[in-house]
Amino acid sequence: MPNPGNCFNQKRLRQLTLEQCSSSLNEADMQELSTILAASAEARADYSRFMILHSELQGFGEDAATHHLRSSLATFVEEHSNVNSSRMQNYLRLAVAASLLLAFFGASYAWLESGKNQHLAATGGSNPIAPSPILATITPLVSHANWSLGRPDGVNQKEIQQGDMVWAKEGVLELRLVNNTAIVLESPVMMQVVSVDRVRVMDGGIKVDVPEGAEGFTVESDVAEVVDQGTSFSVRVDDGDTDVIVFDGKVDLNTKSQSSKLTQDNKKVTRRFSAGEAVRVASDGTLSRVVQVQQSQLGDSHTGEEFEPLISSVTDNIEREDFYRYYEIVPRGFGEDASAYVDRHHQWNGRSISDPIPDQLIGADYFRTFNDDRMRSDYHVNITLTAPARLYILLDLRNEVPDWIRKEFIQTSSYIGIDEGWTEERRLGNQTTDVGSGKSIDNRAGIFYKDVLKPGVVQLGAVPRHGDANMYGVAAVPLQSALAQEPLPMGPGLSAQLWGLPDPVGEVSVERVPSFADLTVASPSSTDRGSPEFSSAFKVALGGGEYSPHVKTKVVDGTFPQLSDGLLSRNDDDLERNAWYDREGRFYLDLRSPTEVREIAAFSWHRSARAPQFFSVWGSNEPQMPSTTFYNGDDAVKAGWKLLGVVDSRNLGYGGVHASVVRGKEGSLGTYRHLLWVVERLGRQGTFFTEIDVHGE
Repeated sequence: MPNPGNCFNQKRLRQLTLEQCSSSLNEADMQELSTILAASAEARADYSRFMILHSELQGFGEDAATHHLRSSLATFVEEHSNVNSSRMQNYLRLAVAASLLLAFFGASYAWLESGKNQHLAATGGSNPIAPSPILATITPLVSHANWSLGRPDGVNQKEIQQGDMVWAKEGVLELRLVNNTAIVLESPVMMQVVSVDRVRVMDGGIKVDVPEGAEGFTVESDVAEVVDQGTSFSVRVDDGDTDVIVFDGKVDLNTKSQSSKLTQDNKKVTRRFSAGEAVRVASDGTLSRVVQVQQSQLGDSHTGEEFEPLISSVTDNIEREDFYRYYEIVPRGFGEDASAYVDRHHQWNGRSISDPIPDQLIGADYFRTFNDDRMRSDYHVNITLTAPARLYILLDLRNEVPDWIRKEFIQTSSYIGIDEGWTEERRLGNQTTDVGSGKSIDNRAGIFYKDVLKPGVVQLGAVPRHGDANMYGVAAVPLQSALAQEPLPMGPGLSAQLWGLPDPVGEVSVERVPSFADLTVASPSSTDRGSPEFSSAFKVALGGGEYSPHVKTKVVDGTFPQLSDGLLSRNDDDLERNAWYDREGRFYLDLRSPTEVREIAAFSWHRSARAPQFFSVWGSNEPQMPSTTFYNGDDAVKAGWKLLGVVDSRNLGYGGVHASVVRGKEGSLGTYRHLLWVVERLGRQGTFFTEIDVHGE
């Protein structure tokens, strides 16, 4: 890696630099110049100042150049009044250096031309110095791009020779090396092409995509050396600091240890960084986390359009040494195949071709979260919004809805797909995610939103982890735009086991009271159509794993007799007269013959978290019991089930007697022989059902 020492032969550096500017540098001299620059930060600073001056004076004669420089210096402060103080100091130093270099430039230019003329005369007018090899070509990515190479005819020259100093003055450029490594430069940038596998960044930022076979490509700065291990990464140099961001794959970062700086030896410290990590190397060699990365023109958006991102910053409460993960902010980037997480290849997609990502989310600002943060119970993240916004949460349906979402956000009936790339066929083909709406959708997420009425910080919390469920996603659109669009439709209720629920045929009423005697929505019965006289007992479905009844629940021949025996709980923790699951569960009832069902009532009593009810109830009039193993509304309907209602009394609070009733909107829910209850979990609890009644003809 570069040595930040200051010992170098200034006269020789200037001689080599002048020869490079006149394209008279041979291969050996080019190697000598690179060695000098690699060995000294002061040499690199002198070289950068001279190359900037030379580039500015290209196309002018000596007198014209003098006049141009003086007029440029006269307006310098006005032109750069909007830069930050540290950058302003750099520009002022550059201006002073340019003034001092002007006299040197004139004398040196004359000396160089004299030497060249003498050499040409001695060789009969021929010039045996072979041109440096072409290592790369430049392609402007925007129409207003402007750059210089610091040599004759180097203004907007597309062919890059070994040793060229590329100064991107305006716009965005792509430099593609002969080994197919692509480097995107977002102006202003000063970068030297040392060789086909090494560049040196003096100032500004570049993004590098290294193809297979070109591993080992190296980017160096004054304080760091970044060695590719097959990846996509960026390097930015600013005010002596070097930021390294890994988008994909891995890089090795070489820095000097603090102890070696004291002794001025060349001991290197190598550390490997992976996708989703970003680190800042300070001028003294210390490392720190780069918390957020805003996706800009570096290889992503080349329209040249300027706008203020809606999400300006993202921070979290994670404080841990050797933690370098970053949040990537993507302005206006949400859409099909949008990358979901920094630490996974998952993508957001529409559920199907006919059900793409909702228009309300297309073009939203969003940021890529860490999927591993789903395992942190103490997690929170702060989002700074620059304007009023509609903030969306995309929550994997396998997760429990946390209180902070339930209390502050509106649930919609819309869903979005998550392409995780886990199908066996794609893994065997060494392919992860697919392209397009409905392609390789592995899981689904519900969409919630809330309107934030003024700019500022919004804090989001943790999500109780459930199995392999993913971390939530976050997107935002300007509130004014959101209000001008048709809002997403509201949903009948969220199911942790199911997604894409159809509209229910019934309507639901719930209440919470101190005792059964206080009920008003319905009263328990022992002679309803669900009693043993008219039906088989409530039978457990999907037994096994998390779907098994709690070990203390009385199960008789695979049934819950306590749900239809007419005996209510005697207290708020009656283990004998209740049936419950620790988490999810399903049970069904065979009415023995087609029965017109008017209403279905459920009753529960517990002192705390097991009192609320959260379930969906389904009906079928098929002769045989349809499959109970469906996991989405479409498959349920195809199997022969009809959604009768979604019951959710969680907002009534813990404890007490909870009662629910699902009634037909026009007096009847319809005719059914089979009924199925899909019971959701209540955090890590399950509802204490003491009685379920079915009333009908």
